Amino acid sequence: MVSEADLSKIATVISWLDGYRGHDFKDPVKIDEAVKAVDLEPLSRGWKRIRRDAEKIYVQQKRQSNFLKIFRVASNLITFAYFAIYFLATLFYIPILMMLVYNPVLLITVLVAAILFPILKSKIVKKIVENSEIYSEKLPKIRDVIQDLIFYLCEKIRLEKKGSEKYKKKKYEMKVNSPDYRGITVIRTPGFFGGEYYTVAPSIVGAIVSKAKRYIKIVDPWATEKETFEALFSVDPKVKVKVLISDKVGAGKRFKKAWKNVKERTAGNISFLSANLGDLKDRVVIAKKRVWRATGKGWHTLVEVKDRKKKKALEKSFDKKWDHAHPIV
Repeated sequence: MVSEADLSKIATVISWLDGYRGHDFKDPVKIDEAVKAVDLEPLSRGWKRIRRDAEKIYVQQKRQSNFLKIFRVASNLITFAYFAIYFLATLFYIPILMMLVYNPVLLITVLVAAILFPILKSKIVKKIVENSEIYSEKLPKIRDVIQDLIFYLCEKIRLEKKGSEKYKKKKYEMKVNSPDYRGITVIRTPGFFGGEYYTVAPSIVGAIVSKAKRYIKIVDPWATEKETFEALFSVDPKVKVKVLISDKVGAGKRFKKAWKNVKERTAGNISFLSANLGDLKDRVVIAKKRVWRATGKGWHTLVEVKDRKKKKALEKSFDKKWDHAHPIV
């Protein structure tokens, strides 16, 4: 059994490794310590595959990475300090602070600090990509290991938490440079106050769907935008996905609007229909050879259906409902 603390540490290691894609290079020695503390074979094996590559990148880019970190901290301090002064000045109407808030020199300094860092980072990143053969060559290998670890994390959460409603995404949040991994749900996007990176969490159903080879059929009587849409964006276009939701959910204005906004982004390989689900009252995932059924409302409670007759019955029931279902319009 894998502890919750170990699962959380795996999420942390994933964030550190993705830092190499975002040009925030964590010292491999620190990653060594985290991997050793967790002591899980898949994590150790994945880190061993890329350990030497990561060290080469770290040694080569350490100086520029440290400079970016210092500049980012300075930029954030200047920006937040200005807003703190502005807040105090307007709340308590302190004349000296009011004069400081509207001081042109301070305003220009804050603007330069806020705008210059993204520009500088972009230039340094471009320089690294153009001039470092090691970085360009090794990065895809690091990304592959990260993807394997995300799938492992999703599977372990599903197995360890299947009988519990205590699964909290916050404990497994990860910071990534780009949400182009499969099996994740985006929680927060980069922004002025949201930081430079995407905040993502493991998506149990997203991981299962992402590993499908030919088709996947999903019953989601509790459909939500976050769980249903974002978890499926990275599915291979060759894999056809059919999602069946309840008429009650499908008729909702919010769901219709959400589906309309994201329909084009699904590359045409995902279809949504609504129906009176009847006996299909649980969340179900059906692949060519495997079927999962949730024991609770959460996707993390999915349990694989082993009985062949039950698997066939579930898919037959799905197909029958699908033939008489309604489009989301």
